[in-house]
Amino acid sequence: MLLTPTIESAALCGDVNHVGLGDFSSLGLVNFMFVPHATKQQAELHRARKLVTQRNYDTYLCNDEESIVILKNQVHLFGQPTLLRPTSGA
Repeated sequence: MLLTPTIESAALCGDVNHVGLGDFSSLGLVNFMFVPHATKQQAELHRARKLVTQRNYDTYLCNDEESIVILKNQVHLFGQPTLLRPTSGA
């Protein structure tokens, strides 16, 4: 998650902002958001789609059996991570 442009997706996997963090900027080494420990239940997918639309980033949801590896600027998926893409809401 720290490699992405923002850590805002942390709330989707149960992290709570107890300290009132206001700047969710991250390293920005990849151009997508990431949600680990995803259950991929409807409520979670709905919240994830809302965040994807608000932030305009592709977002990968991975359960604990799935992973993403970036090697030589190529994204490699292990298992079946769910990819949510922003829609062009015209």
